[in-house]
Amino acid sequence: MAFVELVAEPRDDVTRELFDTDLAQRGYVPNFTRLFAHRPGVYPCFFSKTLDALAVEPDEVLGAIEPSTLRDALAVGRRVA
Repeated sequence: MAFVELVAEPRDDVTRELFDTDLAQRGYVPNFTRLFAHRPGVYPCFFSKTLDALAVEPDEVLGAIEPSTLRDALAVGRRVA
């Protein structure tokens, strides 16, 4: 039994935009997006408010690293094509 019903298909234009953005960025629609589809106005605020509450600051050192360098540093094993 599911605790919360996840939205399988978008019901309006705002939800469709959330789904399309995730599909473009991730290649799939994660469960948390399907959860927030019930209240799409909450979705953009949730993560920023959580980070604000935790007093999280961006890390300039990590922001300055090139994505390919960071990927190489975090990768395990040999590089695949």
